[in-house]
Amino acid sequence: MIQGKLNFKSALFILFLSKSAMAFNFNQSSATAYMNASGFPNTLGDITSLASGAASVTANGWPNPISKDLVKIESVTLDPALIDREFTIEVKIANSSWMSSTTAINKCVWVDGICSTNGSTSTAVSNRATQPVSIRLKRNSHNPYAAIPNGANIATIGLRQYGSSRIGSLANLYFKFNGSVTPIIPTCDVKNFDNNVTLPVVNRTDLVSHGSGRYTRVTKEFHINLACEYSPKVSVKFNGDKMSGIASEDVLVNTFSGNDNIGVQLMYNSNAIKIGDNIEVLSAAANSENLNFNAYYYYKGGAVQSGLVKANSEFTFTYQ
Repeated sequence: MIQGKLNFKSALFILFLSKSAMAFNFNQSSATAYMNASGFPNTLGDITSLASGAASVTANGWPNPISKDLVKIESVTLDPALIDREFTIEVKIANSSWMSSTTAINKCVWVDGICSTNGSTSTAVSNRATQPVSIRLKRNSHNPYAAIPNGANIATIGLRQYGSSRIGSLANLYFKFNGSVTPIIPTCDVKNFDNNVTLPVVNRTDLVSHGSGRYTRVTKEFHINLACEYSPKVSVKFNGDKMSGIASEDVLVNTFSGNDNIGVQLMYNSNAIKIGDNIEVLSAAANSENLNFNAYYYYKGGAVQSGLVKANSEFTFTYQ
């Protein structure tokens, strides 16, 4: 008979964990900073807001040459409501320069702004704040936009922890308005204007002897009166059919047959008006503005006969 005997002795099993696994997390999953709505530019055009407050969260990790724990910006998401209002966003990390949202992606914010790897492998970095992140808004549009309500979301910036062999948790930085923003929408009304402008009669021989070009011996001034709010910059555009065969200047064509070589030229501040082009007439319009223009005969050269000259034009104002 064979008898076997197995003796068991107590054993101590010890599980060794790498130090990098002991502390690799955010102490808080989010933080919120606000943009001061009372100081937000509420005009249209090219605007840049002041900086928001700065947001940061605290994190634990091992930013040493072995574990290489760090935190980077993973995403910058502008709220869709602000995208619809034609806003864009810029990001600033601590004392860095302002950067676009795409440039900010993958920028380090922990343990510092350059992803330093230093320190002893036996020492963790605990409860260290990420680099403060702030934002600002930009807009370059003269289109009106809807008011922004109090507490509206501006953007969310996602922060992700990374290590030498792993991807860690995510924390979010939220940015909101701490008040409402109501844009100033400038307006202008045309109060009155000279819709019929009659030039003085000129002798056919005088016109021809004066030579081709603008006939400067007579003119007729005409006026357009505006009433504006919020001091907008105002431009005007005159449209109409142009006389052909004149390369250097724009002239309104004569709509009556028989004198195709004579037209009408419009002037503002001694400058010939380009038909179809916007020209700035007021940099900051008041609530009553009287704009003065002049109409001249223009002789292209060639045969001229007695008769009427008539030209048509319509004007359009834009303001911002």
